[in-house]
Amino acid sequence: MELLSPAGNKEAFIAAINGGANAVYFGGKLFSARASASNFTNEEIIEMIKYAHIRDVRVYVTVNTLLFEDEIEKAYEFCKFLYENDVDGILIQDLGLAHLLHTRIPDLTIHASTQLNTHNLIEAKSLINLGFKRIVLAREVPLEEAKKIKALGVEVEIFVQGALCVSYSGNCFMSSFIGGRSGNRGRCAQPCRTKMDVVSSKDRVGDYAISTKDLMTIDYINEFKKAGMDSLKIEGRLKREEYVYAVTNMYRKVIDNTEDNLDADKMVVKTLFNRDFTKGYLMNESKVNLLNQKTSSHIGTPLGKVLYTKGNFIYVELYQDMNQGDGIKFLNDKLEGMLVTRMSVGRDIVTHASKGQIVSFARNDLRIANGTLVNKTTSTKEIKELGKEMLEPRLLPISVIVNASVGNKLEVIFKDNRGNEGKAYSQIDIEEASSSPATNEKVLKNINKMDTHPYYLDSSNINLEGNLFIPVSVLNEVRRNALDLLDKARENLNHYSGVIVDYDNKDFKFTKQDELLVKCETDEQYETLKNLNLKLYSIEKLNKENTFLDRINHDDDKKAKGNQITSYYKEVEEGNIIASAYAHITNSYTMDLYYEKGYKALILSLEASKRQINLMIKGFERRHGYLPNVGMYIYGRPDYMIMKSCPIASSHGMKKDHCNLCKHDRYYLNDRVNASFPLVTDDKCQVRVLGDKTICLFNKIDEIKNLGISFFYIDITIEKEEELDDIIMSYRSEEGMKEKDYYGHYLFEIE
Repeated sequence: MELLSPAGNKEAFIAAINGGANAVYFGGKLFSARASASNFTNEEIIEMIKYAHIRDVRVYVTVNTLLFEDEIEKAYEFCKFLYENDVDGILIQDLGLAHLLHTRIPDLTIHASTQLNTHNLIEAKSLINLGFKRIVLAREVPLEEAKKIKALGVEVEIFVQGALCVSYSGNCFMSSFIGGRSGNRGRCAQPCRTKMDVVSSKDRVGDYAISTKDLMTIDYINEFKKAGMDSLKIEGRLKREEYVYAVTNMYRKVIDNTEDNLDADKMVVKTLFNRDFTKGYLMNESKVNLLNQKTSSHIGTPLGKVLYTKGNFIYVELYQDMNQGDGIKFLNDKLEGMLVTRMSVGRDIVTHASKGQIVSFARNDLRIANGTLVNKTTSTKEIKELGKEMLEPRLLPISVIVNASVGNKLEVIFKDNRGNEGKAYSQIDIEEASSSPATNEKVLKNINKMDTHPYYLDSSNINLEGNLFIPVSVLNEVRRNALDLLDKARENLNHYSGVIVDYDNKDFKFTKQDELLVKCETDEQYETLKNLNLKLYSIEKLNKENTFLDRINHDDDKKAKGNQITSYYKEVEEGNIIASAYAHITNSYTMDLYYEKGYKALILSLEASKRQINLMIKGFERRHGYLPNVGMYIYGRPDYMIMKSCPIASSHGMKKDHCNLCKHDRYYLNDRVNASFPLVTDDKCQVRVLGDKTICLFNKIDEIKNLGISFFYIDITIEKEEELDDIIMSYRSEEGMKEKDYYGHYLFEIE
């Protein structure tokens, strides 16, 4: 079972390896879902792959963002560069890039990023058939479901530690639409971590209504082993290197059954960073227990309690040791924090205070009530200790054979357990010693110097024939050369074929599509709209003739068939199948993939601008000689998020799932600027967060047609029946709707 650790910078990369990671993942300077991490240049990536492979560690590079038409060739070239430099795998979100890579570089190992939101059997089967060797499951997948996906014969990677997205990954548009920074492009501004209230006609509750706790599953390692999980993934490319080392080392020891003080290791990790912890949906956490609605920031570990204040000083009884320079946080309404740079016990100024003592320090004008609990958020001692510990390399066993005889060159052969060897010879012949001949012990002592190489001698075979004079300088030179050659032999793990195949432009046949498709969500909406002579799609639970399949369906094991609109990639059995605006059609290679697999029409991504739409349609036309059959979302409140957790139940203190509060009132999320996002729930307690504004492009229809768009899509969600006639009339007259003339990303491009 692989332990996979993150690296946002070189220090974290080395810390992960020294902490015991079997593999490390990181991003390049472009196309990474953690664009705000330091990430790495191509030159650095080459050296890091070599460095890792020498140490028996695999390297996975993230290319896990959506790609527009003017980017995909550059992304392909980057992946080709990684292939040529022996990368162990590439994590991908964009299906067009996956299709291009699997077609052109068939033996390159590609992994389905969690951004693809693989959460059921049919989606997993479909991705396997696209050439994915590993699937990083959605964080919402329970272990029993993960076992079923593993049974398909694919490698399965699960998240075991770190930050959680509140929305199903790859399905969040909140940051994109409210700030122009797309989570699908690695630019998420994390609006879920800002203050939001849950609002209804009756009340307004909550502080951080959709901020999740952090994931920790260290207590379930044996269950993961029994379930056959291939890789345990730690989140944290934005975390400091001490955190990466501490978490990696903790999981390494538990996996290897060498952990002797897990509670202490947990405490170190919690002090470094936590927002409170959850076992996650992987281990069937309740939907009402995943959120920390009190704070979205690091809360630390219990340090003590304020006994009293006197003048400008606070007196705290300690529950654990404290050192000068520690960071603390008071657990009051404001969650105020400070760095303690000077403290006293009694009359003595101290740099260390022990559990049970009463310590005092300046309160810096903070108003802190007696009895307030205090947490430690930074430990200077732990960071200092970890800083030393994480520089200690993990060493690998090798063997050595030394052959020397008079008149011949000294031979040194190092061998590893992968069948590699480094063999070197001296430049001079060995002479007979006139006095103090070389001994096995002296030679072995010198040969056992590994310098900066990550090895230790597990066995040796020293063969000295006769009384030999072997200068120390000669031993040093041959040893170093042999070690360098062993390193060189270990650099390549994958032995790719190097075969690049030409891309085949297949021919697709399109049938004429209705110009307007309308989706609705209630029987009342359906009955009103069917009298307007429209091609209607209803959500799946209404069971109408044409259906919009559930955005999320953990039980889905069926191919698409017969007048369905799908929102995640799945194979097609038969019929007129359409990919929705949530299927992330952002480039012409993604179009190729969907058409090749049997889809008849595609609705372009909600994040594609006019310019990007123009480029992808022209790109398709340039390769194929005709226009694609594509539509555009021109009216509706898109799903900004879709989540398994329930902010309504959590904010109202519900202890169990299925509280039914949502059946009695309409709930909204309200953010710091009082934007109001409607919440829509279903019978599985999944929550959709709708846009605060309605997209309406009716007065752009002629312009959109000129781009090559062949049909339009209207999305009816919470509109009342009496509004529907006006909406359809406005579409047919190609007129705007005043307050609803919001163009989304059509004119406002995302980062």
